[in-house]
Amino acid sequence: MAIYVYNRKASRGGTDILRVIAGVARGRKLKNIRGLCIRPPLDQVKESTFDILGHLVQDAQVLDLFAGTGSLGVEALSRGCQRVIFVDKDERAVRLVEENLERVGLADPQRATVLKMDALAAVRYLDQRGEKFDLIFVDPPYKIGKGILEALFYLLSTTDVLKDEGEIILKIPLARRQEMTPAHFSPIKERRFGQSTVLFLSRKPRSCS
Repeated sequence: MAIYVYNRKASRGGTDILRVIAGVARGRKLKNIRGLCIRPPLDQVKESTFDILGHLVQDAQVLDLFAGTGSLGVEALSRGCQRVIFVDKDERAVRLVEENLERVGLADPQRATVLKMDALAAVRYLDQRGEKFDLIFVDPPYKIGKGILEALFYLLSTTDVLKDEGEIILKIPLARRQEMTPAHFSPIKERRFGQSTVLFLSRKPRSCS
């Protein structure tokens, strides 16, 4: 079973350290920057998420929205996915993802791309390019507006960015669980961790009308 270690004690330079244990990046460290409003997924959340996904990560095309540190996408790369596109609108987060890819030896332009865009613009852009993904991670900031997620999931339901058999992995605060249930998607699994919940979603069949 994979183990994730998050060192909550700040290291020198105002950074927190994440350590990836599983896969080809085993033992490599990722950096987080204090003051960037990034909350890396807790150890238990990441471990359970990837245990549930299992073999689905292998050779998958992955989209990491609201990438933050890039820890989810990096873990997917470490576990053998084919490619990850990381998306974040914050320039500092973009630089952080690029640095973390270098740190773990996964900064291969054929396998890792980092886009400085907001999530909605990124989905439109990727759809125009004909990009399709097996797995889409959606781990938004806790204070994100309900309307933004509604618009995002509407785009994901009306474009072909998510493959027919693909899954969306959505992490949200437990308190907002009911209001953030995407209308065009069905839950496959759900796991609760303290004040957060992770939903594994598939797209409902589209109407033929």
